[in-house]
Amino acid sequence: MPADDIQRLEERNPRYSTSLDYGLAILQVFSGEKPLRGIVEVADEVGMSRSTAHRYMTTLVQLGFLEQPLRASRKYALGTNGYPIARAMLDCHPLCVNARPHLHELRRQVSYTVTVAILENGAVRVLERLPGYRGHARLGLAIGAASRLPAYCTGLGKALLANLPESESRAIVRGLELNREGPNTITHKNELNRELTQIRDAGFAVENEELAAGVLSLAAPIRAADELFGAVDISAPTSLIDRKALIEKCGPHLLAASERISSALNTNQSEEHANDDRSSDS
Repeated sequence: MPADDIQRLEERNPRYSTSLDYGLAILQVFSGEKPLRGIVEVADEVGMSRSTAHRYMTTLVQLGFLEQPLRASRKYALGTNGYPIARAMLDCHPLCVNARPHLHELRRQVSYTVTVAILENGAVRVLERLPGYRGHARLGLAIGAASRLPAYCTGLGKALLANLPESESRAIVRGLELNREGPNTITHKNELNRELTQIRDAGFAVENEELAAGVLSLAAPIRAADELFGAVDISAPTSLIDRKALIEKCGPHLLAASERISSALNTNQSEEHANDDRSSDS
């Protein structure tokens, strides 16, 4: 979380722990794409001084949440105490719990790689990713649970952005830096906003070699009680299927999966509310 946001939270709640927030923010900097991070880049990303970052990271090393695999490189990685907590947090996420059986069923139906994710601070956070039976190695992407991906050049991200209130979506887009990741990455914000409008109308998003060359994906939002919870997608290599075939052959299965996950979330929410009501009456 940016330093300005942390300061605003602290001002609103005198019991808010800035130190805990910074410590958790440091842990979130590490991902499958960037498992090794230095003090300077962590400090810059979290928004703290380098001396403060060094002090916090040294503490996290002592607690086992970070480690220095190669001390000479001065790089840090998640430690042995960090992985179980991160995995448990993902496994217990309501969307992950409700989506998991339907994600397995979707993979069985289409044979390609399937993913469920949420929008987190303007980026995509992967909760679960099941490698496909076909073409997964050809994707050439090191993406797994907890990976953080750009929202503007992924099917998941575009599906999530498109299903936010338009004013909120446009505000996020204004704050993004659209770097070219794949041959077809959208690098102009007006063009991205136009595509998000089309996605709202279509009900699904297509990523056509925007994150990486040779990769297609089809994504749909997951909603419950009129709230956007996340998105689910199917990823496949262009060497096995083209855009038109992906939409026609896999689109119905994807939309059905998103509906099943949404229904499961709705059911569980209703049961939780009913249990809360019974508890308050007793």
